[in-house]
Amino acid sequence: MIIQRDSIMRRVLSNGSFLRFYLLLGIALLVVFVIALVGRSFIEQVRREDYREQLAALPMSLMTQRLADTPVEQRSALLEHFSEQLDLQLTLQPITEADLGYFERSRLEQGRILVAEKPWLLQQRLPGDTWLLQARLDDWSEHQWHGSLELLGEWLAAVPAEERDGRIAQLRSGSWPLQRLSSPTCRANDGAADSTGQRQRYHAARLR
Repeated sequence: MIIQRDSIMRRVLSNGSFLRFYLLLGIALLVVFVIALVGRSFIEQVRREDYREQLAALPMSLMTQRLADTPVEQRSALLEHFSEQLDLQLTLQPITEADLGYFERSRLEQGRILVAEKPWLLQQRLPGDTWLLQARLDDWSEHQWHGSLELLGEWLAAVPAEERDGRIAQLRSGSWPLQRLSSPTCRANDGAADSTGQRQRYHAARLR
């Protein structure tokens, strides 16, 4: 009788050990799954943020560069021109008055673009200046693609052909591969700018 009781107890303890083992194994697998899911979500978020930043790199760097080269009293008119051309709501304010966190200010100091979505909010500091450009739009569309190319062509056509490569080098191209092409059919003054626009429009069509 005592032997049977001991046998039953050992069997119960053995079954309990197996149950605890499988329970711990299940919990461990669940934790691994959750960590993998969170990690994948984080990676996807970083990729989306990088894509949006690369997409906005050219128009934002173009606008901030032109504003930085423009006297303060003339910047309002230039902002209106940019806003109409790109269909954006643009504001310019001292960076000290902007509602930014430490890491956001650090990224701006590095020349990075801050991008928020739904609705889009683009922010970039003017090169060598203490002013912050903010651009708001509902969504990125064809209007921003074509408007950016027209502004770039306008900016390049304002200088001699030999200075245009230097201007392009001042910009962050991001998702916009830039290459100035010369064409014998283009006019002497603005042919390079037209060729640049055609080249960029080709790349833009591939990226959409």
